[in-house]
Amino acid sequence: MPTKPFTVLGIDASLTGTGLCLLTLEDVREKTPKTTTLKNHLSGVPRLIYIEQEVEKWAREADLIVIEGYAYERRFRREALGELQGVIKRRLYLMGKETLIVNTQKVKKVLTGNGKKPKKYKNIDVKKWTIQETKKNYHMDFGNKDNECDAFGLALIGIAHYLYHREPASLEQYPLMKMVISEIVNPSEKPSKRSIYYYYNLPYKIYVSPNEKGTYTAHCPGLDYSWEGNTPNEALENALNGKKERIRELKAKKIRLKTARKYMGGVSYIIKK
Repeated sequence: MPTKPFTVLGIDASLTGTGLCLLTLEDVREKTPKTTTLKNHLSGVPRLIYIEQEVEKWAREADLIVIEGYAYERRFRREALGELQGVIKRRLYLMGKETLIVNTQKVKKVLTGNGKKPKKYKNIDVKKWTIQETKKNYHMDFGNKDNECDAFGLALIGIAHYLYHREPASLEQYPLMKMVISEIVNPSEKPSKRSIYYYYNLPYKIYVSPNEKGTYTAHCPGLDYSWEGNTPNEALENALNGKKERIRELKAKKIRLKTARKYMGGVSYIIKK
């Protein structure tokens, strides 16, 4: 009897268009992945049940399921997507399926070679860029089906995971898959430690405005600190000169320094009444 090929199901969970991809190594070689998008116009519990049932059908013949991790950085519908992922994971657990959770960056990297879209593609939508680079790297055109493309990326990581443990020599044919699975299986033990000079050079925003004393205050939200001066320029200069001391103080107290984009500006400016 012929041996059943190792099969991976990639799931790109979405409330309105969950992408699914069933993939074997032969499918990668022949460029014949089996994909679909679970489009629906449902809401609430009926939508969750529909997606759960369809995922169950596709998962039956899969040996490994690969799912994207939670998108903590999303601004909208995080809770609803988290609810959907919980339903899917519960169903796979009850089916006794082995699952692998990977983050979005790894999916983009296995498809495009980059975890984030390079600046030279700034005029192209991330989804279009991903599909474009996938076509270039794997000679597969997903058209405008970005969820299926991402599901394919997830399934690729599952195939790479299988090869890494069973047929590592075969990974030499797939450099992007080899790079990504190596990062997943052997993550860096310690993140690179940023020196204090890195924080000194961060372009923290500084707001200068009149205060109740009749002088001026230069406030830096990123450092939670303010400096004063008799003139706007004096207050700003005091802030720029005192920034390093404030950073050293926060580091000494082991208070985590804020580095989010919203605290950066590059140019300090004056707010007038």
